[in-house]
Amino acid sequence: MNYLYMAVQVVVNLIYVPLLLGTIGTNEYGLYQLVGSVMAYLLIMNSTIAAAVQRYYNKHLALKEYDRAENVLGVSRILYRILSAFAILVGIALIAIANAVYAESLTAAELHELSWMLVILIVNVIIVLNNSIYSATIEAHERFTFQYGLQVVLTALQPFAIALAVFIYPYAISAVTVQLITVAIEAVIRRGYSSRRLGIKVRLHEFDRSLARALLVFSGAILLATIADQIFWRTDQLILGYFFGTASVAVYGIASQIFMCYMPLGIAVSSVFLPKVTRIYRGEEHDETLSDLFVRIGRISFLVLWAVLTGFVVFGDDFIRLWAGEGFHDAYLIAIIIMIPFTIDLIQNVGLTILRVNNTYGFRAGIYFAVAVINIAATIALVQVMGIIGAAVSTAFALFIGSGLIMNWFYWKRTGIDIPRFWGDICRIAAAPFALFVVVFLVRLLLLPAIGSWAILIVCLIAYVVFYVAICWAFSFNAYEKGILKSLVRR
Repeated sequence: MNYLYMAVQVVVNLIYVPLLLGTIGTNEYGLYQLVGSVMAYLLIMNSTIAAAVQRYYNKHLALKEYDRAENVLGVSRILYRILSAFAILVGIALIAIANAVYAESLTAAELHELSWMLVILIVNVIIVLNNSIYSATIEAHERFTFQYGLQVVLTALQPFAIALAVFIYPYAISAVTVQLITVAIEAVIRRGYSSRRLGIKVRLHEFDRSLARALLVFSGAILLATIADQIFWRTDQLILGYFFGTASVAVYGIASQIFMCYMPLGIAVSSVFLPKVTRIYRGEEHDETLSDLFVRIGRISFLVLWAVLTGFVVFGDDFIRLWAGEGFHDAYLIAIIIMIPFTIDLIQNVGLTILRVNNTYGFRAGIYFAVAVINIAATIALVQVMGIIGAAVSTAFALFIGSGLIMNWFYWKRTGIDIPRFWGDICRIAAAPFALFVVVFLVRLLLLPAIGSWAILIVCLIAYVVFYVAICWAFSFNAYEKGILKSLVRR
């Protein structure tokens, strides 16, 4: 369901841009993007607290301490209300700042529309913040079909609603209003499902100061990691723009689109395992250890990611040429350089869930922040020697040191996960698909001409996936993985 949700998101995003550009025009679309950027930063507050709520709610649920689990939700609701008040103050400040900063570049009508869009944005953020409690409880009870099924349906319907709205009133505020209505509908459905179907009650038995402090401390670690993430993935383009101008930023931006689409493939599998990790950690489940789970999920993530990575190495240059046009070969190289070490982090993403459960996420946040800062200095040095490729090399090296060496040491020595066993399994299952990749890459490089149409590219990709699955079925899949594939085919 999570992969389906991501696929729907990708399709919807591909539809959004031409739809909005064709109906509301370039200026209004720029206004829409401007407000969207502001919303992304405000929602950082939600992602930080939501992770803490899930961690402590799952903990007490696993221990069957139901009153304390309810109290976690009660204390969290107070924190969310405080954040909502803070969001209102920030929103008022943003409206004043926007009217001052963009007074010269926007017309009076655009400034008026921007102000109202920011008001809608504030309401949107408040609804999301206060809906997070119910989203956390649904995931804690492992009702993932409902959780992601609801997101799939609403995300798929949203473009049609926006198309109708902008046809009636062709301005950016129409799209923002539809998004607000969608968020409100989602909030009502989640709340009803959580309270009526799951019997969840948000009760404040007592205001536990130690719990509130723990939630905020844990949220601080998540916030540090989120800020580091922004630094890590956003700074390269700013540095390239300073040294080489906007053309280099465009090339790096194309590569960035690719490895940012690569990211969710690793997160999708591991993101649903917080309740199970909590039960294992608390001794409530004995069917497997954390090492078993780490290896099991890592294998699945690797088999998916390796197919995408090797497929991109073989056909990525043709894809970028057909999608973005000529002159973006460096984007192909940049994407590969970053995706290879990034794969280490993604196949071990369930480790981040384990760190949240045992309350050691702060170590990862600190390491990631330090590596992000080092990456800035290394990028400044390398781009002056290697040009635009230097930024990718710096980022790749930082990923390998932080997510590869340091975090693997921490998982092994401090968390007790059997890392040598993990990499032994990965090497065994990688041998056959790696041989397939080498053969296909050499055939593509030495014998086949450049692919000149989307139809031929799609046929080649389908053929590669069929061969990949066949090779993995014969040499890499274990019984559990074959069972998953059979289940998917039956469904």
